[in-house]
Formats: sequence, structure tokens, C-alpha cells
Amino acid sequence: MFERYTERARRVIFFARYEASVYGSPTIETEHLLLGILREDYKIAKHLLPRLRPKSEIQAKIESKITRRERISTSVEMPLSNESKQALRLAGEEATTIGHRHVGTEHLLLGLLRVGEGMASGILRENEADLDRVRKEISRLPSPDPASSVPTPLVPSDGEIQAYRQFIASLREGSWHELHDFFAKEASFINADGKLLSGRQEIVSNLETLLAPFATKNAKHHLEKELCRTAELWVGTILWDAVHLQAHTFPQRLRMTLVFGNDAGGWSIFLLQITSLAEEQVGKPAAT
Repeated sequence: MFERYTERARRVIFFARYEASVYGSPTIETEHLLLGILREDYKIAKHLLPRLRPKSEIQAKIESKITRRERISTSVEMPLSNESKQALRLAGEEATTIGHRHVGTEHLLLGLLRVGEGMASGILRENEADLDRVRKEISRLPSPDPASSVPTPLVPSDGEIQAYRQFIASLREGSWHELHDFFAKEASFINADGKLLSGRQEIVSNLETLLAPFATKNAKHHLEKELCRTAELWVGTILWDAVHLQAHTFPQRLRMTLVFGNDAGGWSIFLLQITSLAEEQVGKPAAT
């Protein structure tokens, strides 16, 4: 399904998955896709919907309509809801009808608008979204370069995960000033207790407290899995062993989920999540 998706559209799916996990939803709903679009490409959404409210207001509206549950780890598989599957299918149909080889964020927005059910279409109409007008506006957008409309193959060079290696090296050395530079302006940090820190400024002001336990020589790690590796996005999970999150506590095994995105030509962390693991969940022994 995602072969035609641009890098931005692929990131929308990832961000939707993240939003669903934050709200404790067992499935990726249309409102999560909408938040993903607004996070990744608010500019095009605002162009297509001139009356669109700010993302913060739309997020507050969504939160007023849902029941927030316990956060779900981003490592857990999470399916698309039936309405979300329909929205993605309709996005592909709209792109084909317009004559676009690619499926971009604009087509995803159109797909959400066409879905009769789901929270996203209702919120979009509250923001004076008109299906026919949006469709006409998308057809008027400049035709992308055919070469650039084809998503980058999922086989980037090793250099594109160099930022991850540099981050781990700086972490092990306790190079806090260097670590500051890794975080994007709109980064998120979720610690092992489930507390969310939003934005680079808040994360940086607490960074040493959050990450100092991993800088000790006894804390060992290995790259568990690459969840995504493209020219624009790298997502991986790192298992850590013998980490003392607090003084006078037993060492813990933890999973660190890192999400790096290509931010204005450089690689930055957009999401860093740390979750505790029960012993029975950990199979492979950690190694340096």
C-alpha cells in the first residue's frame, strides 16, 4: 500500500501511530491520522483549508471527545481502524484520479474528508472543509517532478544512521552539550514512568537527569531492531541492561525507542521513549 507514499506521507503514518500510543488507543483512528498530517505538514493543510484552526486547538478538540487510556508502548503492533484503512484507500484513489503517481499529505487529507465515519471528517467540516474545493485545490498544485515523487528506496547508506551512533557515543561519554544538539524543536521525550516532556527546551533542561543513568559504564546496550530506515526517517529500539534509574534501586532492563528525522538537512531526534521491561519480556542478553 505504501509504495507510492512520499516520505512526508510515510511520516504521517508513523506520527499517527505515536499519537494513538499516547492516548492509549488499541487502533490507529482517523483522528490520529489527522494529528499526524497536522504535525508533519500543517502548511499544506492550511493552504487547502484556509479556515483551519491551529493544531493545538484541534488536538484539544480531539481530547475533549475521547477517553484517554494508559499509554501503549510504541513497540507494540497497532492496526489501522476500518475507517483509517478506508481513508488511506480513498487517498490512493484520489491521487490516481487527479493523475498523481505519488500519495502525499494532501491526498491523505482528502481521504479523511471523504470518509463518512470517524472523528477526523467531522472536525475537518467544523473547520469549513469542503470536499469539492479541496479536490480542486489539490489538482491546481504544481505537478511534482516525476523523479522526486517516487519515494526514496528503503535501502539508505550507513551514513544515514550515523546520527544514532553519534547520539549513543555522546550518551556513553556523558557529553550533555553535544546531546542538546540532537533534539528537534518539537521533540518529545517519554521517560520510564510514562511522563511526557514536550519540546526541545523542556527536554534539554532535564536531559542530564533523564539520561545520566545510561552514561554509567555498567549500563550495557545493543541495537534490538530497526523499525524503519529511509532517507528521511530512522526508527530503532535499543535494549539496555543494568541501568539504575534511581539511587539505591535494583538495576533494570529498558527499551529505548529512538526516532530520527531529517530536519532541514540534518538529523534530529523527534521522539525518545524509554520503557521498563519485565524479565520475561527480555530474551537476548545485552552486550556492549
